[in-house]
Order: sequence, then C-alpha cells, then structure tokens
Amino acid sequence: MATNLLELARGAIPPEFADMAGSLIGESGATAASAIGAVVPALIAGVAQKGATPAGAQAVTATLDNPAIDTSMLSNLGGLFSGGGAQASSVMTSGARVVSSLFGDRAAALSGALASMSGMRSPQSAGNLIALVAPIVLAVIKRVVASTGGGGSSLATMLAAQAPFLQGALDSRLTGALGFASPAEMLSSITDNAGGVTGAAARRAGAAMAGAADAAAGAAGAAGATAGSWIGRWWPWIVALVILLFLLARCMGRGEPAAPAAAPAPPPAAMSPSPAPVSVTQASIPTALPAKVYFDVGKTTLSDEGKAAVKAIADLVKKDGGNIDVTGYADASGDPAQNQQIAKDRAMAVRDALQADGVDAGAINMKPPASVTGSGGDAEARRVEVSKAS
Repeated sequence: MATNLLELARGAIPPEFADMAGSLIGESGATAASAIGAVVPALIAGVAQKGATPAGAQAVTATLDNPAIDTSMLSNLGGLFSGGGAQASSVMTSGARVVSSLFGDRAAALSGALASMSGMRSPQSAGNLIALVAPIVLAVIKRVVASTGGGGSSLATMLAAQAPFLQGALDSRLTGALGFASPAEMLSSITDNAGGVTGAAARRAGAAMAGAADAAAGAAGAAGATAGSWIGRWWPWIVALVILLFLLARCMGRGEPAAPAAAPAPPPAAMSPSPAPVSVTQASIPTALPAKVYFDVGKTTLSDEGKAAVKAIADLVKKDGGNIDVTGYADASGDPAQNQQIAKDRAMAVRDALQADGVDAGAINMKPPASVTGSGGDAEARRVEVSKAS
C-alpha cells in the first residue's frame, strides 16, 4: 500500500504551529495557517514531480542527506520557537537554501503566489514561511524512507505514487507558479514520471537475465572444450564428407533452370521537406501598454510568440515603472464555468512569466476574468490584456 505523504505531513504539524510561525514572520496565526495549508501539498507535489524518476530521486536523496533536514525536530516542533525562536530562524535560513535547490528560479514565483492568495503582507514573508515549512515536510519524507530502509529506487516509487493523494489538495495559483497550467497537469507529470521508474526496474531485470545468459553460455563453452578432443580425432573425415556432399548436390542441380532475378525495388519516394518552424514576427511584439498576449484554442500555456510578447511587456514595465493590471479572456464556446477558469489560468500564466522576466510580484494586479466573448474562431477573445494600473 502506498504511503500518503500529505496525510503524514499534515499530522506532523500541530495546530499551534501556525500561531508561532506567524509571530516569527510578522503575520497573524490565521493567515499563517491558511498559507501552511496551501503550501504543504504544493511542496510535496514539487518534490514528487522532481523525484519520481531514478535520476531525480538521487537529487532528492542528496537533499534529504542535508543536515538541515533533521527528523528529530518532528517530535517537538514547538521547541523550535523557544528561547526567542533562534532555532526556528536557523531552520528557516537552511530551508531557504533547500527550497532554492529544489525549485530553482521558481522559488520566487511560489513565494509571490502564496502571498497573493493567502493575504500575507509580502512575498518575503511568504518565502520565509515556505523556508520554515519545507524542512519539516522533507523531514517527514526522510523519516518514511529511513523506516522502509529503501534507497533511491524505493524513494522514486513512493514519490511517483503521490498523485492520487494530492488530488483536490493543490491550488492552481501555486502549481502555476511552479510552471504548470493546472493542478491536473502537475499531477499528470508525476504519473508520467512513474513510467520512468517502471522502465528502470525493467532494465535492471533485463540486466539480470543477460547475466544469467552469459553464465549459461560460459557453461556451454566449458562443455564444448571437454568434447573438443573427440572432434579433433575425427575432423579430417568430417571435412571430406562435407566436400563430397557439396559436389554431389552441385552435379544434381546443374540441369535445373536458374531462378529469375528479383525485380529491382522501386526507388523510395522523395520525402517532402519538413515545414519550417513558425517564427515570431516583429509585428506581434508589443511596443507600448496596453498590450495583448494571445493563446491557442483551449490552451493556457504560452506559445513561443506569447513568450516573446510577455518578455517585451516585462521590458516595458521595468523601464516605465509603476503597477500593471492583468486580465484574462476566453471565447464563448464550450462550458461557461470552464471558460472562466481558462481565462483565469491564462492570466496567471502571463503573471508568472512576467515575474520570471524580472517584474516585481507586488507590481502586478490580477483582475477578475472578464466576461467571455466571441466565438471559438475569435482569436481576439482568447487573450490576456496587460495595462497600466487604473
């Protein structure tokens, strides 16, 4: 039976932890509790997505071996805040490095998204909370791995099995910050990685079978060496018999007509050249605000043209300063509720890309998705608008 890491992590964090953590980072206990509830499944999903392959599991194992991931603190998390919270601050400092190693440049986007959705004062406060919670979540994983006595392969198998437990627990704003269009897409990537674990196991089994075949071949060779002395004595007579049989067969077949030569194979059809990749046109690059970023039908991920447009918008924002409003749109085809979510996800994709291109998270105002307009063929309805804050 698969281990439910989300359940274990939630059970390891006592209710009073939120009040103490909130006091340490300058937030209310209720705000900290809301943020912790959202970020714990996101952290587990991020670790699972990275570590659900044999190669990724090695990287996660190296992180778990970090002295900052101390399973002993799980027995008394409240003790981290005694004596002025010096131990908790130390865990937070080490945790910031751990979060950076796990999520790279996505760590800042995760902090910004958590601050925005939970009402925290700043992305820095959110980042401090993530840095405090991440070592606790990893300590839970480390304790499970130690109790099972497994190595990297068993860790990969355990992480690959987390998708069903995370179903319904992930916030789309946090998975968007981690680079996924939706929670379902992130969970799908974890499930897809599980195939890599199965493939590695198959390769190990194949290697074992090959080793057994080599051993069998070696045994056959030894038996052949034993019989070699008998064959050596009769070898001249065997060669003479083979030559005689060959001459008889040639004489008997001399009168038979030769088989017709096979018709030459037709030359292979010329392959049509592959279409040239579509380039981003200069006309599609925004030169002033307000600006628009377009999406394909039903898509919430940026195309190459969309990424180029967002980069140009980011350059404009950094040059002119000030705050911006981001609003998503969707066409009117299909389910209205789903279209509203698509418009929202498109806006978040643009927001995350702007942050990745250097726009400060505090300068971005997310406006509610506008009413869906147009038809399924209306490209203008499938857009995100970025304008100066009103």
